[in-house]
Amino acid sequence: MALVACGGGDDTDDAGAENDPGTEAGVATTEPSDEGEPTRGGDISVGLIAESTSLRPGTGTFNLNIGYAIMDPLMVQTAERTVEPYLAESLVPNEDLTEYTLTLREGVTFHDGTPLDAEAIKSNFDTYLKASTSTLQGALRYVTSFDVTGELTGVYKLSQSSAAFPDVLVTPAGMPFSPTAAEAKGDAYIDSPVGTGPFTFVSWTKDNNLVVERNEDYWQEGLPYLDRITFRPLTDEESRYSSLVAGDLDAIASQREHIVARALADEEQDILKTSVFVGNSAGGSVINTLVPPVDDPRVRRGLAHAINQDDVITVMSGTGITPPMTQFFGAESPYYSEAVAAAWPAYDTEAARASLQEYIDDPSRSDGKAPGSPVSIEYQCGVDPAQRERSQVYQAMWSDVGVDVTLSTIEVTQYITDVIGTADTDPPFAGEYMINCWTFGSEADPFTTFDNTFGPVPTQANNTSNYTSATLDEQIQILGSSDDIEVRKAAVEAIGMELAEQVPNVFAGSSVFMIATNPSLNNVNGWTLPDGTPGSGQTAMVTHWSQVWQSE
Repeated sequence: MALVACGGGDDTDDAGAENDPGTEAGVATTEPSDEGEPTRGGDISVGLIAESTSLRPGTGTFNLNIGYAIMDPLMVQTAERTVEPYLAESLVPNEDLTEYTLTLREGVTFHDGTPLDAEAIKSNFDTYLKASTSTLQGALRYVTSFDVTGELTGVYKLSQSSAAFPDVLVTPAGMPFSPTAAEAKGDAYIDSPVGTGPFTFVSWTKDNNLVVERNEDYWQEGLPYLDRITFRPLTDEESRYSSLVAGDLDAIASQREHIVARALADEEQDILKTSVFVGNSAGGSVINTLVPPVDDPRVRRGLAHAINQDDVITVMSGTGITPPMTQFFGAESPYYSEAVAAAWPAYDTEAARASLQEYIDDPSRSDGKAPGSPVSIEYQCGVDPAQRERSQVYQAMWSDVGVDVTLSTIEVTQYITDVIGTADTDPPFAGEYMINCWTFGSEADPFTTFDNTFGPVPTQANNTSNYTSATLDEQIQILGSSDDIEVRKAAVEAIGMELAEQVPNVFAGSSVFMIATNPSLNNVNGWTLPDGTPGSGQTAMVTHWSQVWQSE
């Protein structure tokens, strides 16, 4: 499934620059402070970067802030980046990692009063998540069945060993919803979900607001603290930020460097609070490798060599906030590779022209044009001023090496759909675009990251570049089957070296993710698991709003 982390599917990329001395990649730059004892009550409005298209896992895209409000994930990531049970009581593998026994918590019910039991998990899995049209087919393609073994127990059976399978249940593939409600409502269910989460669905006016209220029967005693949340999709960054400062919103999400810089300055004046995260996600451009002329790696390498990352970073106001990126893992990650960094096609206009010229002079060039004709490309990005400015910078850099560039802008929700595609296209989920601004990577296990990003095109909606290869398949299989860190690091490096050669994505810089709030909101970055273990905090503009409270 394409995850909309405040637009999830991921509406953009964002440039990066040199790290702020106080910023550690993969760590929230704003540490949770002692914000006092939680208080109950409060009605808040949260501004998100894009609208959701569906609220049922396996269809469309939805914002995970909304998802975690209405549903609960079976598993979550902790502050130590381990994956532990949340809605699940336990998840235990067999010796060869081909079966995982799930045990559910006792006494949990969906919002319609029906029980969360193993039969509900099986119904979700069989009827919806593994359906031929499901956007989660790719993520679950190694899972052959979920077999009920007891009222609250069942076994996920896999076609091959997978050390990373628990990570799959962190995603919408592990967010149970009421099969009773889904069957009764049919297609209408995607607009009125029924989960087990801390808030119940009230209403959804598309492109305006989605409202949830406290679940008085929530299984975690004392939660949630807030009475009501209104989520509002606001694609214009300036309007969203101004609405927060003016008091029309209580919290906003942003991944725009200039907005983050402004928020950090306003925080110094006690105007608001921020939670800022810089991790493995990188911004740049995703290339549809099925579409001429960018189906040819010579063109893709030429485009990459033409990008001056430092200049992009400066234009995007990212200096001191985010670092340049050359791969799917930041410099602080154990999976970061110096070899991949050295292999990445760095800024070099001579190399760019040479690579492009090889294609231009080729009588068999894929675009069907006569040898000597310039390369022509189409670049699409969002409508907000920062994205338009970024597009113009790319256009200038590519034009400088002789590429004809046509720019277009489109609303975020539509261009996510254009990139992800639908089950109706040939091949399914191939998308309808040439080059788009995009965000790559995550804090997930490397197997999950690469399996989602480069899995089979017909089933893996998140393979937005449509790039696959035997090498990637082999190394992804190693990541799935091995828990040896050195073996896994070698596999990640092999993948990175191929991507540096084939360039299905053009990196600009690390993405920065922020949730900014008015001073009365607390604990955006401090949510915990039911046993008190610290959670992963705010990552990718997502938090667990059930544990946020409002001071009087």
